[in-house]
Amino acid sequence: MNAANPLRLAVFGAPALHITALASALTRRGHQAATYPGPASIAATPARPLTALLFAVATFDDTAAAQVRELRAVLPAVPVVSIGPPDPAGVLELLRAGACGFLPISAGLEEVEHACRLVRTGRAVITADLLHDALASLSRAASPHDQERERLLGALTARELEVLRLICDGLTTDEISTRLGITLSTTRTHIQRLLAKLDAPTRLGAAAIADRYGLLADRPAAPPLQGERTT
Repeated sequence: MNAANPLRLAVFGAPALHITALASALTRRGHQAATYPGPASIAATPARPLTALLFAVATFDDTAAAQVRELRAVLPAVPVVSIGPPDPAGVLELLRAGACGFLPISAGLEEVEHACRLVRTGRAVITADLLHDALASLSRAASPHDQERERLLGALTARELEVLRLICDGLTTDEISTRLGITLSTTRTHIQRLLAKLDAPTRLGAAAIADRYGLLADRPAAPPLQGERTT
């Protein structure tokens, strides 16, 4: 078959058998498709301008995203279309790295051709369902701040959180002991442990960390002692 407007494509990635078969099938359809071992070898090959780069992905890891970034660095004018398993989080990482489109491994040759032509015009290519799932995975991804908050909350016991709240309220060790109905020795132990878990040198530092990460935002205030006045 002779394509009316043949594409010039560089194909690389893994598994090797897949990229070889893909390049051969595209060539039989009248396109110019060659396989390469990596981004550097594509950039070093003198040729007419490429329509697109086809990057086959077997598994999603840091290497896959790094290769997309390398492709964008050495050939910034050539769009990258990734082909692989439809994993939303993995696809999102490739798009962040600079891929202009993504096709599932099950995509047919006509879909591949269409995608390569679209990205060449500056358009992005991804199925609506996969885009929805990728964006959903992004919204679920916790920020470093949220991750640290969850780590700290998981480390502190319920009693230590009570003590932390009273520290933030400005109570002394004696007052905390009285408020919670525990001994001074036990109170001091709780304070020492929570300071260690928060990596805070002082009670003031612990209060600052509690405020920064919202450690007490979801916990009700401790009830006052009998006879205490509330505002």
